[in-house]
Amino acid sequence: MNKYKLLVAVAVAGLFGLSARASIPGYESVNIKCIILMQTNDTYPKATTTKFNVTKMKVTNKDILNLIAPEFATNAFSIGYTNFPSGFPVGSKLAVNYFSNGEFYVLDKAGNVILDVYTENDDFYLYLDYNDNYVYTGSDTASKETENYTYVGEFYYVDGTDANHFDVYGLTTVKDTIKASGESESFKMTGLAGNGHLGGYDAVVSGTVKGSGKNIDK
Repeated sequence: MNKYKLLVAVAVAGLFGLSARASIPGYESVNIKCIILMQTNDTYPKATTTKFNVTKMKVTNKDILNLIAPEFATNAFSIGYTNFPSGFPVGSKLAVNYFSNGEFYVLDKAGNVILDVYTENDDFYLYLDYNDNYVYTGSDTASKETENYTYVGEFYYVDGTDANHFDVYGLTTVKDTIKASGESESFKMTGLAGNGHLGGYDAVVSGTVKGSGKNIDK
């Protein structure tokens, strides 16, 4: 199975290793680096031999954007974009607003929101979440407040047909810094592990999630 066909089969299953740079005020621009281990078909190199196969695949940010677009090909969007049957505009970025919000967005090159991945399609889900239990440290002074939270974070996905899905968890640290000039946030999910069912195959996933952004509106 070539890379294109496998990506189509697994839909957006690759979002298991993420990093982000704070390039757009109010959003955390996300860069994806992930690994998927998928059980694939057995092969029979000899009449008396069966070989059990696992496919290991790396997925990038560009691949994920190309897979999200068909889910929303018939939706109407603002700022002049009508739909994305051929993919998102050149320069589009994946982003989140802040960790506890959990929603992914697609931004155009100028930083305008052209797609709220979570709310625009009721049958498609891609988001971050966290357990209500947490511990935190920090301080509050006249000029700055810092809050450092530790959660068990969750990363969840299901496609519009319910055929492809994953659910993974990882120890998550979130740091909020509040100053008179605005608020900034960074987060990191480590030891990410979980499973899913993708393209008709069982899958095991691993990785990390990192993000940071400035001037976050809470």
